[in-house]
Amino acid sequence: MAEFDTEENAKKGFEEFKKYIALQQKAYDFWQANREKGTECLNEMKKQFNGIFKWIGNIDSVDNACNQFSSHLLDSSDTHNLECAGCMIKFSATVWHMDDWQHLIKFIKSLKGCKKAVYASDEYENISEWKDKDGSIIFGGMNEP
Repeated sequence: MAEFDTEENAKKGFEEFKKYIALQQKAYDFWQANREKGTECLNEMKKQFNGIFKWIGNIDSVDNACNQFSSHLLDSSDTHNLECAGCMIKFSATVWHMDDWQHLIKFIKSLKGCKKAVYASDEYENISEWKDKDGSIIFGGMNEP
């Protein structure tokens, strides 16, 4: 979830985030089709999808199946939900077990007017601590701005 200073910046951020998600999904499809090529796959991904490496970090070496990408790319076959409401962008998706979404947080925080971006996973043991009085999930504390 991300909070922006104005609705206008949230709408612009929403459009940029949609583009980034699409790029992530194209990179995921390429990776799945070429992952057995190891270093050749990595080098081609750096050429075709250079825009994601700024956010996922520098991956210089790979195993024979490029498994390092498994926790960094959004699976294009999984369902995700993205919405913009007022000054907020909300995103949810099915992800690999124990994924780290810091790369998504970094991207969102780079968008104009972003005040705060956080994420939570239902894999955390104390997810009940993340619920508001009405039972709705709240986000905070884990990834402060």
